[in-house]
Amino acid sequence: MAVDYKNKTIKRTKHYKKRHRITFKKDILPAILFFFKGVAAAAMLGGLLFLGHTLYLKVKSSPYFYVRSVIFQGCDNASDKDLYALSGIKPNTSLLSMDAKVVSDKVANHPWVKRAITQKQLPNKLKIKVIEREPVAIVSLDGLYYLGESGVIFKKLEKADGADYIVVTGIKKSEAFSKKAKNRRKLTQVVKLIELLKSREVFNDKNVSEINLSRDNGITLYTYDGALSIKVGKSFSSGQFDRLVTILGKLKERDVSAERIDLDYDKRVVVKVMNNS
Repeated sequence: MAVDYKNKTIKRTKHYKKRHRITFKKDILPAILFFFKGVAAAAMLGGLLFLGHTLYLKVKSSPYFYVRSVIFQGCDNASDKDLYALSGIKPNTSLLSMDAKVVSDKVANHPWVKRAITQKQLPNKLKIKVIEREPVAIVSLDGLYYLGESGVIFKKLEKADGADYIVVTGIKKSEAFSKKAKNRRKLTQVVKLIELLKSREVFNDKNVSEINLSRDNGITLYTYDGALSIKVGKSFSSGQFDRLVTILGKLKERDVSAERIDLDYDKRVVVKVMNNS
C-alpha cells in the first residue's frame, strides 16, 4: 500500500488486494456456521430451562413436600393452636412453595408475639421460633392493658392473664393508643422509671403498687406498704430515690409514719407526717 501525499489518496497494491480477498469458504461459511451453532445452543438452553421448570412444578406440587408437622418454640402465653390458625398453613401446603417470611409476619400478628422466625426442614417439617413480648406494667383505661418494654400497649387482660405488675393510672386512652410519639411519651417515661427501680437494691419496683400520671404533678408513686404517696415530679433520677431511702430510714428510727413524701426538689425532700391523733 502506497500513500500519495500530493493528491492525498491511498493506493492499494495488487499484493494487498490479493491477500484480503473475501471468499465464501474462508469468510462467509464460518460466519454462517457460527450463527447456526449459536441458534442451536440457544434452543438447547431454552429446552433445558423449559424441562427444568416443568420438573420443578411437578416436584413442588408433590405430596412428598406437603407440610406434615409444625413445631412452635418459645410459646409461654400464646397457644400453638392460635398461632397455627394465624400462620395460614393449609393441609396441602407445599414446603417448597411456601414463603417463610410471610408465615412469620402472620404469626407476629398475635398480641403476645413480638417476632417470629420460620425455618423449613425438608421434606415436610416447619419450625417456628416465637419471641414473646414482656409486660412491664398494667395500664388502667376502660379496662386493664399490658404495657410492653417499648412503651406500647399490646393486649387487653383476660381472666387467665397474670396481674402481678405495677398499675399505671391517670393517662387518657387517646394518649395511650396514639401513634404520635409526643402523645405516648408518658408511657415511655413510665417504662424508663420502672427500669430504674428494677436496677435498685433498696426501694425498687417491688415496693411500688401504682404509678399515677398527672399533667400538673407529673409522676406520683404509691407503695404496697401503707399506700404511701411519693411525688416524683415530671423528671426523675437515681439520686431522688437515694434521698428517699435516707428519709424512710430516719422515719423508721423515730417510729413516725408519713402520709406523703415529695421528691420534686433538687437537694431536699418534703415529708408530710401522718396525724395519729
